[in-house]
Amino acid sequence: MNIADLILASSNAEHCQRNWDHSQSIPDDHVKALIEIATNMPTKANEPYYKLFVSTDRTVNRKFYKAAIDPNNPNTFVRNAQVDAQVVFTWFETKPPGLDDDTNRLGHHDPWLLNSRTAMGISSGAVALAANTMGYRTGYNQCFNSDDIIDIVLEATGETDRTLFQKPHYQLGIGIPNSEHKWTTVLDDEGNVLENIKPHLKTISVTMV
Repeated sequence: MNIADLILASSNAEHCQRNWDHSQSIPDDHVKALIEIATNMPTKANEPYYKLFVSTDRTVNRKFYKAAIDPNNPNTFVRNAQVDAQVVFTWFETKPPGLDDDTNRLGHHDPWLLNSRTAMGISSGAVALAANTMGYRTGYNQCFNSDDIIDIVLEATGETDRTLFQKPHYQLGIGIPNSEHKWTTVLDDEGNVLENIKPHLKTISVTMV
């Protein structure tokens, strides 16, 4: 891979893909590679600051999609199709019981939740870049009620202990886009255009010496 390809992958990762070609699937070895990339990323002192749930199950991912509503903005219903993808990664925090937010498991002053969120950001960013490098497209999602996501995961795994999955922070849909539409196009269940999302442009200040 050359530098131009890597930059292109990063540019694609910036976009939030909102439609998918469900006639195609992602090979298991690709999914396993992305999982390894996610869990290989550095965390402070190699602490397990997050738990990862990965779904390639179409039924589970549709439930994620139906739950992808900003609790403070009900107009987001059926907009957040990024989690209607072939694969969905979900990052959960793993704060050990008995620790306050400013103490690590060794008893040192160390903001666990801050480190957890940092670790999840590093992990998810690496997966997004890697997936786009592999030719897939991605879309982040934070529009959900945490309890809804936990309910879906518990049902999918057959677990009943809610403490096994603490607060979810990010979801990342990964898959093969619908080639007939731009990444901004939201489709309904029949494949009709529901709306076109207007992307926001950003300018990141960079100082280099």
